Amino acid sequence: MPNTTTRPSKRSDEINNLINSVNRYNPKNIPVLEEYLKDQCNSYSKDSNDLAANLALLKLYQFNPDQINLDAVINVLVKALASLPGNDFILCLYLLNEQVISDESIVKILELKDLLETAHYDTFWEVLSSDLARDLTSGVKGFDDSIRSLIANNIGITHQSATSEFLQLALNLDEMDLQDFAEQQGWIIRSDNIVTLPLHKENIAKSVVYSEQIPFVQLTKIIGAASEL
Repeated sequence: MPNTTTRPSKRSDEINNLINSVNRYNPKNIPVLEEYLKDQCNSYSKDSNDLAANLALLKLYQFNPDQINLDAVINVLVKALASLPGNDFILCLYLLNEQVISDESIVKILELKDLLETAHYDTFWEVLSSDLARDLTSGVKGFDDSIRSLIANNIGITHQSATSEFLQLALNLDEMDLQDFAEQQGWIIRSDNIVTLPLHKENIAKSVVYSEQIPFVQLTKIIGAASEL
């Protein structure tokens, strides 16, 4: 579940008071929240996405559709996209009207989200390389690195090893960059171009033991039938 109660370290007292009081419904605060969103987009850190503040901004747009800033909506969604696999993105999406969701830019972001969630990583990077997708994500600092961390985490959960070729495509890295990235992740690239990943509880195969329990009444019937043979 997304955390909307913990206060990010970068949230000012002004923003904190705004989103936790009746002022969150005052349309005059839209510019304040939009400016705070810009600060989030210019910061590349783990707590740079303030979901509570961004939901408050989208809620104001919902109540005041004539003041919707599509560029701000795009940045909110792109920040949420970099926060997958949490529910940030879907919570933001629920606050958008049909007209906004059908916009070409939002449709493209939804396509990127679907590709990430279905693990079509190489196709994701291909789509991201288009002029439109690049324009949409360029306003969020460190977006590519955030996505790589997300993909690396997903691969680490599902794999004990993988080929260098697969990882280059999945992470959109060349051979030299993959070596640097692998070192940061604690991955080991072997001479046969197989990359071994650290073992942990998620990617270790677990044996399943099946046992059948036969009721005593049935067991006596089976024994009795066998004695009659």
